[in-house]
Amino acid sequence: MKTFSIRQASQALGRAPATIRRYIKSGRLPAEKEPGKFGEEFRIQIESLRALGWAGEDTATEPATPDTSMLPVKWAPAERTEKLVPRDLYSELVMKHERLLVQYGMIRAGGVKLLEARAELEVKDALLAEREREIRELKERTEKEIGFLQNHLRQAEIEIEDRNIEIALLQEKLRRMEMATASSQAVRSFEEEVRALRERESAPPPSADAPRVPDIRKIDALENWLRACQAEKERDAT
Repeated sequence: MKTFSIRQASQALGRAPATIRRYIKSGRLPAEKEPGKFGEEFRIQIESLRALGWAGEDTATEPATPDTSMLPVKWAPAERTEKLVPRDLYSELVMKHERLLVQYGMIRAGGVKLLEARAELEVKDALLAEREREIRELKERTEKEIGFLQNHLRQAEIEIEDRNIEIALLQEKLRRMEMATASSQAVRSFEEEVRALRERESAPPPSADAPRVPDIRKIDALENWLRACQAEKERDAT
């Protein structure tokens, strides 16, 4: 007669394997140890299961898994929580874990460097803003100074033009004065020449046989020249 294992008995009775083991330990469910695939294990006979209320049929060949369709409550065996991991897989997982730790350390160091670089960048941005403000102020001050110098230069140019006009007027006045002086000298020389001619006319002739005839044309020409000089002098004076 085929016997049942603890797992088969738990499925047949609808109880947990731990409950079956407790029944065996307390003596409520008789069981015998027999050599199995993984060492000695408990084997339970059908009569012992029927004594606990199992209503299954007694057959010469029992199925590997008893039919529990006749039981009032179907029980699903608890899955085994502990799982064995192969050595190669464990070694590979450990290696990957170490690699992840190294990568995490590198990422953390990179994050620290990034924070330092960001802080340095903020300091440089502040310095740059300060320099830009100084440059802007210097530019505004320079533009004001350039505007002041341009205004001063325009005023100086106007003054230079006024001085040039005054110089031109003075030069013209000087030229007129020189012309007036030359005219006065010419008038004096003309008067002296007229006086000399009159003296020669009033002088007695050298001989009675040759009477002196005055040069009337020369005197007229000199008088016309004198009148022209006086007219030019009066025009310069006005």
